[in-house]
Amino acid sequence: MICITFWVVNSYDKRNEILKFARTLPEHRMDRKKLHLAEDIVFITLAAVICGADTWEDIALFGRSKKEFLKSVLSLKNGIP
Repeated sequence: MICITFWVVNSYDKRNEILKFARTLPEHRMDRKKLHLAEDIVFITLAAVICGADTWEDIALFGRSKKEFLKSVLSLKNGIP
């Protein structure tokens, strides 16, 4: 899953497009259950899948293993979702 560093660092426009897209998705969560921003969740999920993640466990591992990098490109106010 090394591709994320190259992909995001060299694709500022792609990152912004993904975040813009994520912000347009309808929000169905209850306000009191919104610990993480939806755009952070969508971005991490899409980046993980682009880098080869096949399961939710792979996506979670991706988020944890790229935590420092993801903190530099996302808000992640409450850590990795």
